[in-house]
Amino acid sequence: MGEGPQPPAGASHGEVPVDRFRNKASRPLGNAGTLLTVMSDAIRRTVMSSPLPTLDELKAQARRLRSSLAETGSEISHSKSLELIARQHGFADWNTLYAKVGNEPPRRAWNPGDRVKGSYLGKAFEGTVLALKAATSVPGYYTITVDFDEPIDVVEFESFSAFRKRVTATIDEEGISPSKTSNGRPHMVLSP
Repeated sequence: MGEGPQPPAGASHGEVPVDRFRNKASRPLGNAGTLLTVMSDAIRRTVMSSPLPTLDELKAQARRLRSSLAETGSEISHSKSLELIARQHGFADWNTLYAKVGNEPPRRAWNPGDRVKGSYLGKAFEGTVLALKAATSVPGYYTITVDFDEPIDVVEFESFSAFRKRVTATIDEEGISPSKTSNGRPHMVLSP
């Protein structure tokens, strides 16, 4: 034959036997009927050190993965696609990833001791964050306790007042309460 390196037995030029890389960069995952590439350790470290996507983004990734595999003739269940996305992000399973993302602090995190300003029941305030915790029942929402510098009158009537110096509210990652007053205004809105 000609000069130069010869391919390993069972492979022609330009082909690399799959066995050469099995256990290094790829391995079969599940019953999808196809070989899915698993990220190398270097890529996995990069993904693990970057912030995790939101639950909505992760679910969208799973839908796209399932759709792409279906186009190639490899049908997988929605739950299997969620499991694969979890593994891609370095987690053992979807439940572990879900728990991690649901308990993450907001991307625009407020920490105890931080100074904040915004509005509560339509009244402007400045204050200090006393506590922040993830709402375990609803991913992406947080319970925040703020101590106002000056008490706020939370009643609209002129003949009656009810001042609040410290309040606890539920907010989303943008600092806006999902709960609204009767006129449609969010209970709390934190300014950026």
